[in-house]
Amino acid sequence: MNIEILKSLIDKSSIISFDVFDTLLKRDVYYPADVFDITERIYNTRHQDVPLHNFRSIRMEAEQKVREKTEREDVMLDWIYQEIPFDSIICKELKQLECETEKEVSVCNYPIKEIYDYAVWKGKTVIAVSEMYLPKIFIHELLENAGYNAIERLYVSSEAGKMKKTGTLFRQVIRDYGIKPHSILHIGDAKRSDWIVPRLLGMRSYRIKTHYGNTSYFTLPAQAGLNERSFYSFINNHLPPFPNHRLGFETLGPVLWGLCAWIHGFVQEKKIKRVLFLARDGQIMEKVYREMYPNDEIQYVYVSRRALTVPLLHLKKSWKDVVGLIPQATHVELHALMKRLGLDVNDYIGTIEKVGLKRDDVIAFDKLMEDSRYKSLYQHLKPFIDENSRKEFQACATYFEGLNLQGTECIVDLGWKGTIQKALETLLPLYGLDVQLEALYLGISLDVSNAHGYIYSPGDMSKMPCVRGALGLMETLFSSNHGTLIKYGFDGLVLDKFEYNGSLSTRRDYQTISQIQEGALLFVRTFRKNMLSDIINVDVALAFEGLKRLSVCPKRSDLAKLGNMAFFDTEVVPLAKPLKQDYYSISNLKYSFSHSHWKLGYLKRLFRIPLPYLAMYKFLRRLYVKDVW
Repeated sequence: MNIEILKSLIDKSSIISFDVFDTLLKRDVYYPADVFDITERIYNTRHQDVPLHNFRSIRMEAEQKVREKTEREDVMLDWIYQEIPFDSIICKELKQLECETEKEVSVCNYPIKEIYDYAVWKGKTVIAVSEMYLPKIFIHELLENAGYNAIERLYVSSEAGKMKKTGTLFRQVIRDYGIKPHSILHIGDAKRSDWIVPRLLGMRSYRIKTHYGNTSYFTLPAQAGLNERSFYSFINNHLPPFPNHRLGFETLGPVLWGLCAWIHGFVQEKKIKRVLFLARDGQIMEKVYREMYPNDEIQYVYVSRRALTVPLLHLKKSWKDVVGLIPQATHVELHALMKRLGLDVNDYIGTIEKVGLKRDDVIAFDKLMEDSRYKSLYQHLKPFIDENSRKEFQACATYFEGLNLQGTECIVDLGWKGTIQKALETLLPLYGLDVQLEALYLGISLDVSNAHGYIYSPGDMSKMPCVRGALGLMETLFSSNHGTLIKYGFDGLVLDKFEYNGSLSTRRDYQTISQIQEGALLFVRTFRKNMLSDIINVDVALAFEGLKRLSVCPKRSDLAKLGNMAFFDTEVVPLAKPLKQDYYSISNLKYSFSHSHWKLGYLKRLFRIPLPYLAMYKFLRRLYVKDVW
């Protein structure tokens, strides 16, 4: 749609005529007849003892029969329902439900609303002309609900008995206003009815696309059913105007909706009274869940690997046991290891050098346990480690006793290996808390007791590569607005500095993340108010579609924006940004690929052409990356 051309045509015309459906209004359904399927679903939820079947076909056949019988060019809704072979009471209810459905799924088409507003602002006479069986008064109500309050006259084929495609309805418009046809501009989506016929009558006309294809990542499969078609149409019709909000609305919002609905269903089935969302990745999940289920008891719980493992160190007797508490990684930096032991590396430089190590030393994780220098360092530092560990053990006890944990508690986290869950299951019994944990994750890769994954779990790992290849992207999109928990203090929580409060670049990164999350929340709020949220089934594949496509095949603009973002781990690196050396050196490629936290994005950014990136990722990961994944 060329807005400037349209404005120019409006300037030259006295009367601006708009088609209604798929022009002024969009429906949150892909096919108009999908309204009949939704009507059937609503009816069947109310009458489960006597459900309807094939109402779509029955309704369409009835309309066809009426059209064959009448001499008028168009028919009315009442006539159609008189032809449906059901009891009059059932027909009355179905007709009412169909109208209610039409009202719920009809929304303002904002790109055309801008054109309409321009015409009103220019002082043009604005009318609407619709080929539709619905009553005129009903269509007028739909238009007013969508903000079209300046339409001087509405022409509807069902009541006029005339249609656009034959030209008779347009001729009536011309006669009513008594002006030359070229003074009228008609805007609509149908090739014949809205573009060709008006021109044949001497009017100006402009054709718009029926489906704008606003979505970037949510695509419609070839054999899409009602659920997929309606969900796609909803997203397509309600996308916000700003790029980052659109991205969150389309990708993060649906998966958060599906995840939280799954969590709610799980706790309802298990009769669990409370849901505990774990910091920090659980913050956006907690916000969405609270939006969807405001009456459920939920709580945001501060945890971190460091805060939960350090209190356990004094209970470990050997270096081997201590290493077992350290999260597995490809390499371990000494200063990061000291943090995991509860100590500041700068306080023990002398001891570190005494055993033959340096502050900035790095060791492969699989060598850590057997390296004599690290064993010796542990023995030298053990009294200090244990002393600090005992203090943090008591402070940790105070925090968790304050949560009033009892019975079965449901904890929610992003994933991936259940480290936090296992630490809690070790700690809580030591505090005398008789609690059973049920753990729910976006994805869980290891077989951990009472752990359940939404997108994937050990029983079904089919979607794991899509997540694993974009692990850093997932964690970035789920970022919280506070620093990581260092430890539990007797005077309160001790949080690290929020990493995004640093440079101008990182502050901009967090602004982008915030806007994406705001878009996701907007999706949840908008979809929750829409009748489709109670009618269609949003399964895992449907909810994950947008985020999966963003992970695997991002648009170039989104890849550059997100790939340049800083990812905070043991080192700060861009999510997916190849170096110049990566193009010329296999060793550099190996290093950069191994250290990239969005490997699928890294590969696409490196090669810049359409390739089977998911297959390439799987191959390179087996070749270059050695960990439990």
